[in-house]
Amino acid sequence: MKRKVSKNKIDFSVPENYFSDFDKRLESSISTSEVIPKATGFTVPEGFLDDFENRVWSQIDPGTTRDKTVKVRFLYAMSSIAAILILGFLLIKPASTLTTEQADELTSFDVKTYIDDGFINLNTYDIIDTFEGVSLEDIQMTDPIPREEIIEYLNQNNVDNYTLTFE
Repeated sequence: MKRKVSKNKIDFSVPENYFSDFDKRLESSISTSEVIPKATGFTVPEGFLDDFENRVWSQIDPGTTRDKTVKVRFLYAMSSIAAILILGFLLIKPASTLTTEQADELTSFDVKTYIDDGFINLNTYDIIDTFEGVSLEDIQMTDPIPREEIIEYLNQNNVDNYTLTFE
């Protein structure tokens, strides 16, 4: 096979049927008996495995490893129980309920302020549902609204005096 030398690079060509019978040529050049030797190269002395177990057990001290294992397992068990109890106390905390002392401390002013600030949105239907079955004649107003405040409110909100009738 001749190489053609060009100016910038070396060109080469592959002979005909080179790859078609490549595997046959490779197998003929390398036989399997040459690749794998008949002997492994390692030998075991006679009687080595007979007393192997006794020699291994003589080097191991079973008492110390067992004591450490039991202590470690006990430590893991106690720490996991403690963690479960802590999580239980933190997560399953009884909801804070309104006690009678706290209910006594709530005044009508607090309730009125709570409603006025918009924390409870009450409409007419909600009020009717709340007082259903309750006699409204028993309800007394503690602070009557003075007549001057009513007139001032009507003047500020542009209510005609002609539409109002006084008794």
